[in-house]
Amino acid sequence: MVREKRLPYLLMLPSLIILILLVIFPMVFLYYNTLFRWGLGAWDKREFVGLYNYISVLTDPFFYNALGVTSVSYTHLR
Repeated sequence: MVREKRLPYLLMLPSLIILILLVIFPMVFLYYNTLFRWGLGAWDKREFVGLYNYISVLTDPFFYNALGVTSVSYTHLR
């Protein structure tokens, strides 16, 4: 009886491992890296800046211009 209850979980395990390795881990790693300032090739010279990267994007007028252009382009393509 216990073996029959474990079988579905064992069958899902390879898919879950692949999902974690190919989707979830890179996504968490990406958001973790957004909290640092660093250049390409300078991995060891990272500086923790917290939410400064997000604040600088949200206060940049070029971002809103690009967002508007993208929105217009998207609506015209639909």
